[in-house]
Amino acid sequence: MRWNVMGKYSGDIALSKAWDILTNSPNSFLIDVRTIEECIFVGAPWLKEIGKETVHMPWRLFPNMEINPHFITGITKIVPDINSELLFICRSGARSGEAAQNLAEHGYKYCYNITEGFEGNLNNKYQRGNLSGWKAANLPWRQN
Repeated sequence: MRWNVMGKYSGDIALSKAWDILTNSPNSFLIDVRTIEECIFVGAPWLKEIGKETVHMPWRLFPNMEINPHFITGITKIVPDINSELLFICRSGARSGEAAQNLAEHGYKYCYNITEGFEGNLNNKYQRGNLSGWKAANLPWRQN
């Protein structure tokens, strides 16, 4: 199933559409672009129940948050098929949007940004993780 035939950045998608693609398209990948530290301390999507594994490849590196110079080569080693559907997730949707656009510019045809991210928006107490995002949607995740 293809969601975009243009071969360019495919745009932002909601969690429900992302889950549908991951579940129904065998050539789809979830790429978590958060730092290793975020994944360890906050948790990460868990795709075992649909027979997949989340690809962890930070777009920006801690502590200075500079762009990872090995991002493109890392993704192309893990997902060499430019026709794969790549779904990018970060904390709240900003870094994943940058990463999706970058991969599209490097020839990948189906690059999507999951808008709510893993933790979603801040609530009225300035906390993430319970208002929106992967965790709040009760999609499968785990914490190390």
